[in-house]
Amino acid sequence: QRTMEISDQLPLIPGTAGHVITGSHDIFVPPSSSSLPGAESEFEVKSGHGSFHHPQAIAEIRRILALPPAR
Repeated sequence: QRTMEISDQLPLIPGTAGHVITGSHDIFVPPSSSSLPGAESEFEVKSGHGSFHHPQAIAEIRRILALPPAR
């Protein structure tokens, strides 16, 4: 998709933390395009494209939200 091509070109804003949560069984997003250079963390769950519904992903999102603000 064109939107993904454009967003792939955008760097993280300095002082902004990036985190990646992926599904190991995602048939729509290949692992090669789910990375984020400079990400503070990468987390993979055994799930498909809707990995954000997985209990482990929800726990990871909660962990990230509880982190102190990025500096």
